[in-house]
Amino acid sequence: MKYVAITAAILAVAGTSVANANVTGASTQLTKNIKQECNIGLWAVGSDGSVGGDVSSDLGSDFVHSELNDFRTKGQSITGRAICNASGGYDIHVTATNGVLDNKDSDAAKTVEYTIKNVSGFTPNLTPNPILDTATNLDPNTAVLIGTGTDTAQSQFRLKMELADGEDFTYAGQYTETLTFDLTPL
Repeated sequence: MKYVAITAAILAVAGTSVANANVTGASTQLTKNIKQECNIGLWAVGSDGSVGGDVSSDLGSDFVHSELNDFRTKGQSITGRAICNASGGYDIHVTATNGVLDNKDSDAAKTVEYTIKNVSGFTPNLTPNPILDTATNLDPNTAVLIGTGTDTAQSQFRLKMELADGEDFTYAGQYTETLTFDLTPL
């Protein structure tokens, strides 16, 4: 019985000394996770670059099929919008499948070279790649930076495809090219 009383007395003294200690600082770490959300949408109509509606409603579309305008006169405008809340910003790239407009209606493919460039003044919330300030040929399966976004606000870009110097649609048939636009969070 003496052991129990002595043990209880020692515990009481230890508890008292902790309660009377001077605590001069404390900290806690609070966290909240925000889901990363990034979307891109495209519109390729109208030689003047008009989109015929709000492209933001098309953000997140997987595939856009568009008819080409007559490249001989005004070229083809492609408008894109993106939004991304990645804390490091994001890059937008374009990759051409063929690097040319390809007509496979005959046994021997006929191709027409084109160029692509940024349309100046149409890059809100996006820092455009200066390489695309002049007409540029796209190499097949090679990603080319369109621009970099650092803001969570919606960004926009506008590109224009035109026939390369000396090129023309000589042969009848359907000329196609697939351009893939990638939004990469940084």
